[in-house]
Amino acid sequence: CLYQLAVPLHLHTHIHIHRTMSLSGSAPAGVRIVVGYQCMLTVLSLMLPLERLLGLSLAAVCSGKLWTPPLFWAVSRLGTSPGLALVLAVLSSLAALSYLPRLEQDLGTLRFFCWIFLVSTAVGCLYLLICLLACLLVDSTWFYSSSCGLWPLLVAAMTLHHLEELPAPAHSHSHSHSHSH
Repeated sequence: CLYQLAVPLHLHTHIHIHRTMSLSGSAPAGVRIVVGYQCMLTVLSLMLPLERLLGLSLAAVCSGKLWTPPLFWAVSRLGTSPGLALVLAVLSSLAALSYLPRLEQDLGTLRFFCWIFLVSTAVGCLYLLICLLACLLVDSTWFYSSSCGLWPLLVAAMTLHHLEELPAPAHSHSHSHSHSH
C-alpha cells in the first residue's frame, strides 16, 4: 500500500521538476541571471552571513550599507528553519520564472535590469519609511527588522501583469447637440 502511494508521488515530483527545468530553460537571460544569482546567494548564506550584508533594515542603512535598498532581493532569509526557508526560496524562484519573463520580453534585458533596480529601490525605501514610523510610534525593535528575498519584486511584477489584463474602461461619449436657429 505504501508503495502504491510512493509511485504516484515520485511521478508527480518528477513532473514538477521537469516543468521547472523547462520553465527555467525557456526564460530570457536576464530572468535566469536574477533567479540564478538569488538562488546561489541563498545557498551560500547557509555558510556565510550574507543576510547581514544584503538584508534591508534601518540599522543596515544607518551603518552605511546603502547598497541594501536596490539589492535586498538577492538573498532569501534562512532564519531558524533553513529547510523551510529553502523551500520558500524555491517557490519564489518558480514564481519569478512564471512572472518575470514576460516583463523582460516587454522591456528588453537592459530596461528589465533597470526596472529591477528602480522597483527594488522604491520598495526598499518604502519599507524603510514604514519601519521608521513603526520604530517611532510602536516599538524600537523595528530599527532592526530586516527584509530580503524576491517576493517584493514578484508582487510588483504580478501587479503589473494583472493590471495589463484588466479590460479598458468604457468611455462615455457625451454628444453635444448643437441647435441651429
